[in-house]
Amino acid sequence: IVIDGGSTDQTGEIIERYRRYISIYISEKDDGQSDAIRKGFDLATGDIITWMNSDDTYVDDALLTIGQFFASNPTVRFAYGNRDIINEYDQVIGRRRQPDFHPQIMRYCHMIVPQVSAFWQRSLYQEAGGVDAGLRFCMDFDLFVKMALISSPVHLPIILGNFRIHSDSKTSNL
Repeated sequence: IVIDGGSTDQTGEIIERYRRYISIYISEKDDGQSDAIRKGFDLATGDIITWMNSDDTYVDDALLTIGQFFASNPTVRFAYGNRDIINEYDQVIGRRRQPDFHPQIMRYCHMIVPQVSAFWQRSLYQEAGGVDAGLRFCMDFDLFVKMALISSPVHLPIILGNFRIHSDSKTSNL
């Protein structure tokens, strides 16, 4: 599922090249990132869900690895791995190794569940009330806290995703 806020760049052309792999593509004005994420999840039908921001990437076999993990651990509802930080040229410029989950660390210290390498059951997402479409920032932290209060996430000590940072990124600019 690809939800695009009405991009005026080459997004549409890129989507068309990969159209056979995309079940739903919506390109229309929305009320921001959180609204787009929520819209995508409302359309999702899979058992395990996540979202990918436009600049980020998964490592090779990340989806296969996470699918196998959930299939082998049916009682786990929420899992996350490590991430690398990459630049606009796909070069690793930082490595983030997350600690195992502990609610006090997340509550009082920092975001220990990186969005780019977090996956969860759709039923947990629904039970937690989903993404707060009114949040411009920290929608991931808010969601992860709500879900962690229901089911503690399991840390997989492997790299699953790459968080891209560059001068035009939301993280850099705002």
